Amino acid sequence: MNQQPAPKAAIVPTIGRIVYYVLPQYQVEEINRRRQHARNELDYHRWKKNGTMIHVGNEVKAGQVVPAMIVAVWGATPTSAVNLKLFLDGSDDYWVTSTNVGEPDQEGKYHWMPYQLGQAAKTEAAEKEIAAAKQAAFNDAAGEPSKPA
Repeated sequence: MNQQPAPKAAIVPTIGRIVYYVLPQYQVEEINRRRQHARNELDYHRWKKNGTMIHVGNEVKAGQVVPAMIVAVWGATPTSAVNLKLFLDGSDDYWVTSTNVGEPDQEGKYHWMPYQLGQAAKTEAAEKEIAAAKQAAFNDAAGEPSKPA
């Protein structure tokens, strides 16, 4: 199925929002290394039973898109840096610090889901329509001619 690209909209990141993150090679290596180490030491951890968090999960690959939650925001603009908690397919997660919004195929960056972009575009259009209606009402009250929207 051929999907049309979502409309572009400027979304300001806020804590708790879910986004998509594209894994870069160096983070893939780190995640897979932790998971391999856990597999190698699994018998020890089962024997020890001390509650240690072990990193078990499916292998990740560079360019793979994973869901993430924004856990900190550094600014109040659409390009503000954020910290993310990645939700990996396994028992572990991964913390990404000070990353910015990017394109859907840009490794090491996050991007908004198509639905979020669509909703933001609808909101922007509605806000423009309301502003135009308010301006027209103001012009009518002031006796000025209205400009078509």
